[in-house]
Amino acid sequence: FYDRMASGDVEQRQFLNYINDESTVQSSGGQKFQVDSSYQRYWLNPSTGEYAGGDIDFGEQQLRDLGLDPGSYEEVEIVKG
Repeated sequence: FYDRMASGDVEQRQFLNYINDESTVQSSGGQKFQVDSSYQRYWLNPSTGEYAGGDIDFGEQQLRDLGLDPGSYEEVEIVKG
């Protein structure tokens, strides 16, 4: 029963992501965040929830170019729901 409910929750989140043009990302600590779905890679400051996104080549140098400290950000994974 609970497996079906969890599956339904994931499907609901995926539908809401589609409608809101968002993606769900997960930090290394397991916390999930909603981000704009315009990018392929995301970097998150876990203490503030601020994120930066970019194309497949977006990395620490691009964070520096934006005036951000890469040491305060971690790359996060895009997850389903």
